[in-house]
Amino acid sequence: MATTTTSPDGLRKLDEVYKGLLECQSVPELPNGFPRYLFRGERDGYPDTLTSMDRHYHVAEIDEEVYDELDALTAFVMQQPFPEKELKGREAGAYAQHYGLPTQIFDFTAGAKVAISFSANRGNQKAVGGNIAILDVAKALDAGCLIEDLRNHKFAKRAKVQEAFGMIYNGFRADDFYSLKDLEIIEKIGLAWVPFAHLENDEDFLHSIGADLDILSVKDDPFANLAQAFVDEYINRNGHFSEKAAKILSEEVPNIGRTKAENFELWK
Repeated sequence: MATTTTSPDGLRKLDEVYKGLLECQSVPELPNGFPRYLFRGERDGYPDTLTSMDRHYHVAEIDEEVYDELDALTAFVMQQPFPEKELKGREAGAYAQHYGLPTQIFDFTAGAKVAISFSANRGNQKAVGGNIAILDVAKALDAGCLIEDLRNHKFAKRAKVQEAFGMIYNGFRADDFYSLKDLEIIEKIGLAWVPFAHLENDEDFLHSIGADLDILSVKDDPFANLAQAFVDEYINRNGHFSEKAAKILSEEVPNIGRTKAENFELWK
């Protein structure tokens, strides 16, 4: 494993950034029990950070009608409680996002190791450098952001492992483009991006800090099918999606106990 902590262009390397995240993590929590800081790790130097819903609209450039269908599903999920899983309205939407449903929620974590794990090169990945976001939670709340703590639900195994949080940016922009790389949004919500250079072998470093577990696993997780169940319930109440919308959902929503093709046929 490389031992230098800066790259030739002066960027801190992943191991040095991790030390800074640990310092942030050690700051006493807020009076509401939230951590003072939340993190988001990105393995590559993406120019924009969008919600899963906005990636469809602004990147994939889907038809406006299809976007409206997906947006209606998102609105349903954010308002609909899920008594079977002991979930209230907006809380249910945040968990559904975590388990694979496209929404307008941004994923964050309270765990330095988790953020580093999401940021690291693995296998044949060859990104030169990425970014890690540090969110000032108090400032984000003051700015009107809605933040959901997903760490403690007894059924949500993966969310607990990932020390997961969901954040909704509560602002208005005339261009309807909400990227966490936008300077106006960054300033408003107290977000800082820390660029970093990858180590020669990130996976060795992950192993050295005990961050090499499979944090994406939903094995034995009672919430594994949550996103799929929400789509089923939406259809029960509102009818089927168009073929284009059903195709997107069947590709993105994790298929549990059914195939993607079976979901497509059920949802269109």
